[in-house]
Amino acid sequence: MNYIDVLNLYYVGAAAIILFFTFYSFVSFRRTDKKMLKARIFLNDDILSKTWAYGAIIGMSFAVHEILSSPVVACYIPYLCEMMKLIFLTAVLGLIYEWYDFGRT
Repeated sequence: MNYIDVLNLYYVGAAAIILFFTFYSFVSFRRTDKKMLKARIFLNDDILSKTWAYGAIIGMSFAVHEILSSPVVACYIPYLCEMMKLIFLTAVLGLIYEWYDFGRT
Protein backbone atom coordinates (compact mmCIF):
# COMPACT_ATOMS: atom_id res chain seq x y z
CA MET A 1 0.00 0.00 0.00
CA ASN A 2 1.59 3.28 -1.07
CA TYR A 3 1.10 6.72 0.40
CA ILE A 4 -1.59 7.69 -2.13
CA ASP A 5 -3.77 4.76 -1.03
CA VAL A 6 -3.28 5.71 2.62
CA LEU A 7 -4.18 9.35 1.91
CA ASN A 8 -7.27 8.35 -0.06
CA LEU A 9 -8.33 6.10 2.80
CA TYR A 10 -7.84 9.03 5.20
CA TYR A 11 -9.84 11.34 2.92
CA VAL A 12 -12.77 8.94 2.75
CA GLY A 13 -12.72 8.31 6.51
CA ALA A 14 -12.46 12.02 7.32
CA ALA A 15 -15.29 12.82 4.91
CA ALA A 16 -17.52 10.21 6.57
CA ILE A 17 -16.73 11.59 10.04
CA ILE A 18 -17.38 15.16 8.83
CA LEU A 19 -20.76 14.12 7.44
CA PHE A 20 -21.69 12.45 10.74
CA PHE A 21 -20.63 15.41 12.92
CA THR A 22 -22.32 17.89 10.58
CA PHE A 23 -25.59 15.96 10.56
CA TYR A 24 -25.54 15.49 14.34
CA SER A 25 -24.78 19.17 14.94
CA PHE A 26 -27.50 20.23 12.50
CA VAL A 27 -30.09 18.09 14.25
CA SER A 28 -29.05 19.14 17.77
CA PHE A 29 -28.84 22.86 16.90
CA ARG A 30 -32.32 22.76 15.34
CA ARG A 31 -33.71 21.62 18.69
CA THR A 32 -31.93 24.39 20.60
CA ASP A 33 -33.53 27.75 21.21
CA LYS A 34 -31.89 30.23 18.80
CA LYS A 35 -31.55 33.00 21.36
CA MET A 36 -29.99 30.61 23.84
CA LEU A 37 -27.60 29.36 21.17
CA LYS A 38 -26.54 32.91 20.26
CA ALA A 39 -25.95 33.73 23.92
CA ARG A 40 -23.87 30.58 24.44
CA ILE A 41 -21.75 31.37 21.38
CA PHE A 42 -21.30 35.01 22.42
CA LEU A 43 -20.30 34.08 25.96
CA ASN A 44 -17.87 31.36 24.85
CA ASP A 45 -14.69 33.06 23.58
CA ASP A 46 -13.01 29.70 23.08
CA ILE A 47 -15.40 28.53 20.33
CA LEU A 48 -15.12 31.86 18.51
CA SER A 49 -11.32 31.92 18.57
CA LYS A 50 -11.07 28.28 17.48
CA THR A 51 -13.56 28.89 14.67
CA TRP A 52 -11.52 31.83 13.37
CA ALA A 53 -8.26 29.86 13.66
CA TYR A 54 -9.65 26.84 11.82
CA GLY A 55 -11.21 29.14 9.22
CA ALA A 56 -7.87 30.81 8.58
CA ILE A 57 -6.12 27.46 8.19
CA ILE A 58 -8.87 26.20 5.88
CA GLY A 59 -8.73 29.31 3.71
CA MET A 60 -4.94 29.36 3.54
CA SER A 61 -4.59 25.69 2.64
CA PHE A 62 -7.35 25.93 0.03
CA ALA A 63 -5.75 29.01 -1.56
CA VAL A 64 -2.27 27.49 -1.64
CA HIS A 65 -3.62 24.25 -3.10
CA GLU A 66 -5.52 26.10 -5.82
CA ILE A 67 -2.50 28.24 -6.72
CA LEU A 68 -0.18 25.25 -6.88
CA SER A 69 -2.57 23.09 -8.86
CA SER A 70 -3.48 25.76 -11.43
CA PRO A 71 -2.24 25.28 -15.01
CA VAL A 72 -0.27 28.53 -14.77
CA VAL A 73 1.76 27.38 -11.77
CA ALA A 74 2.48 23.67 -11.85
CA CYS A 75 3.06 21.97 -8.52
CA TYR A 76 6.76 21.23 -8.86
CA ILE A 77 7.38 20.42 -5.21
CA PRO A 78 6.45 16.77 -4.72
CA TYR A 79 3.65 16.07 -2.29
CA LEU A 80 2.93 19.76 -1.58
CA CYS A 81 -0.53 19.69 -3.19
CA GLU A 82 -1.40 16.53 -1.26
CA MET A 83 -0.16 18.12 1.96
CA MET A 84 -2.43 21.13 1.38
CA LYS A 85 -5.41 18.82 0.85
CA LEU A 86 -4.48 16.96 4.01
CA ILE A 87 -4.20 20.19 6.02
CA PHE A 88 -7.52 21.44 4.58
CA LEU A 89 -9.43 18.28 5.40
CA THR A 90 -7.90 17.97 8.87
CA ALA A 91 -8.79 21.60 9.68
CA VAL A 92 -12.37 21.09 8.46
CA LEU A 93 -12.56 17.96 10.60
CA GLY A 94 -11.27 19.89 13.62
CA LEU A 95 -13.73 22.73 13.05
CA ILE A 96 -16.71 20.43 12.68
CA TYR A 97 -15.68 18.50 15.80
CA GLU A 98 -15.39 21.71 17.83
CA TRP A 99 -18.95 22.67 16.88
CA TYR A 100 -20.15 19.12 17.54
CA ASP A 101 -18.52 19.22 20.98
CA PHE A 102 -19.96 22.70 21.61
CA GLY A 103 -23.46 21.45 20.75
CA ARG A 104 -23.23 18.51 23.12
CA THR A 105 -22.55 20.60 26.22
